[in-house]
Amino acid sequence: MNALRQRWPPGPPRGLRPPDIIAHTRTLAAQEPMPEVQRIYQRKSQPMQVLDDTTAAAIYPPGEVRAKALTVEQVRAITRPAAQAWLRRLITEAPIEVAVVGDVDRDTATRLAAKYLGALPARPRISDKTLADLRAIRCGSGS
Repeated sequence: MNALRQRWPPGPPRGLRPPDIIAHTRTLAAQEPMPEVQRIYQRKSQPMQVLDDTTAAAIYPPGEVRAKALTVEQVRAITRPAAQAWLRRLITEAPIEVAVVGDVDRDTATRLAAKYLGALPARPRISDKTLADLRAIRCGSGS
């Protein structure tokens, strides 16, 4: 319960019992106009989600954000222009990996891929170096 209280936004009133904490969380979620923030508040009232969050906090180093759910502050800090710029960069610069499946012969698939994907500007090829800095989790020295 202490791990839950440390990360709880904005913090339940002290002295509440678990059913009251759940009711408090649902009240906060119902008052919130942003759907993603509502989901964050609701996550705190679902035992499996709390277990997931607590497990990630126990296993991963404090600075490892990939294993943690977004906070209310992080969601509120996202702006439409910043999100659009991030998406535009991915769409225009990120490597592309293509897999063709289904009832299509190899020649037709190759021709269509060359026609539509070949018209795009060249991008770096995917290799073992692609996103290499994100493939390792740096652990602390231990304590």
